[in-house]
Amino acid sequence: ASRLDMLSTLQLVANFFPEALNLPFKDEGEVSMKLTDWSDANSIEIENAHDALADCVQMLELAKLIQKTAMPVWQASIKGATKNGNLEILQSEPFAMIGEVVRRKKFTYPVTFCGQNPKMNNEVAVADLYFDPDLLDDLTDSELLEQIGNSGTAIRKVRINKSMPVMSADSIPDIEKYLDIPHEQLVERARKIKENIKLQTRVSELLGANQINYPPPKYLEQTVYQGFPSDADDLWMERFHSLPWEERAKVLDGFEDSRYKELAERLVCAHNPESVSREIFEKYQNFINQRLYDKGPWPSLEKTLDKTRSMLIEATGEKKDILEKLEKSLSSKSEFS
Repeated sequence: ASRLDMLSTLQLVANFFPEALNLPFKDEGEVSMKLTDWSDANSIEIENAHDALADCVQMLELAKLIQKTAMPVWQASIKGATKNGNLEILQSEPFAMIGEVVRRKKFTYPVTFCGQNPKMNNEVAVADLYFDPDLLDDLTDSELLEQIGNSGTAIRKVRINKSMPVMSADSIPDIEKYLDIPHEQLVERARKIKENIKLQTRVSELLGANQINYPPPKYLEQTVYQGFPSDADDLWMERFHSLPWEERAKVLDGFEDSRYKELAERLVCAHNPESVSREIFEKYQNFINQRLYDKGPWPSLEKTLDKTRSMLIEATGEKKDILEKLEKSLSSKSEFS
């Protein structure tokens, strides 16, 4: 799968190809990253700004301009739309350049690959070449770990499973204009990092050892990231949704994954409760009561009722009618709490 984020592409243009497009400058040379501002600056006429279709048209027209006037940025963006592509860019010769726009201010960093989390391959470490790599070898593990962060440290963590504003330094014309120290010095520093297998191994091990171990999920909804459905469950879902509600209870036991079976039970109980067994319906009632009256990572009945009453104070017309009906319904439920 691939993904291209136009925001990352525009950040590369703003930092390394500022003359390729008209940049939407704000006060004191700050660069806006609003899509509409980029369109206005480059005479892209649209209707219904912020509409989803209008956003697509703006991105398409901007993409055409970038292909025409800043092809290296477009090529880097296409490559960076995949995990392997991002990894190739970060490992490119002689080094890579990250170009960000944060709070309308431009920032550039020369970097090179220096490790990968063995437990989560999407997390990669890159060395900021403005830091002297010779100093890293003398650090203890705890000191080296302190130098691994998201920004402002000698080693930076990035995610290769999403677009990022990065491209090979060789693809940037007049690269020296964007560097704080000589190009030759950065090439030498990048070479040292790439040849230092021991450092890369240490960084990779520290990334894995420092992995956050989250507690097991307590509620069904929190398990959605524990894995995708099997091919068999995918097919069974199609069968489940193709049946009328009164027939769906008959196929509940066909799910391999207990998560999908329980979600299917809830759906049937909500739409056709008379078709399920007494045991399943009691389980569903317990679930509803828990969500209404127990404390958890969801809005409680009490807080929802308080919020509804506060909104009623200034409500008028149809909105007031809806809130009054909601307040009445919630109040009737709260009487049983």
